[in-house]
Amino acid sequence: MKKVVTLALFVCIVFTSTAMAQGSADTSKSAIGLKFPAISGESLAEQTITLPQAASGKVTLILMAFKRDSIPKLDPWLKAYMDAFGAEKDFALYKIPMMKSAFAKQISAMINGKMKKDNPKELHDKIVTYYGPIDEYLTALGIADEEQGYAFLLDKTGVVKWRSTGSADQKSIKALIDAAYKIGD
Repeated sequence: MKKVVTLALFVCIVFTSTAMAQGSADTSKSAIGLKFPAISGESLAEQTITLPQAASGKVTLILMAFKRDSIPKLDPWLKAYMDAFGAEKDFALYKIPMMKSAFAKQISAMINGKMKKDNPKELHDKIVTYYGPIDEYLTALGIADEEQGYAFLLDKTGVVKWRSTGSADQKSIKALIDAAYKIGD
């Protein structure tokens, strides 16, 4: 009986720890040191943007969402980075909603129109929608869970220097800002 109670307690602790870990940002080392894969899309300002080339020479935060529900998870990253570096010419940021369905591509004008309404005009050149296959990006960036939002900090040559997954918390936002300052020096 004692063994059963001990085993049950152990299982509860493991599940609780896992659930708590899923609620905060994961700063996995996956993709660190790799060149960010080229990706093209149209900004809400109706300009074709190809990354990381468009951000060459700048410390760049790239935020990616693969599911509609993960897009809001990117907003705390975006706000913190904009607050810290929005006025700095050597820093850039792009938010990329990733749309893989053929249907989404067919109604892209409607989707982009809705996003224009939902986002301030000053962000329209920083939000780049991608319509197409995503497997290449999932593999190259070590993305295992499409439900999460992803943050990648690139150096001035387009190499990933910092990465996080999921909702931002104060600790991970501080780590992002510190890493950006360090890369920018």
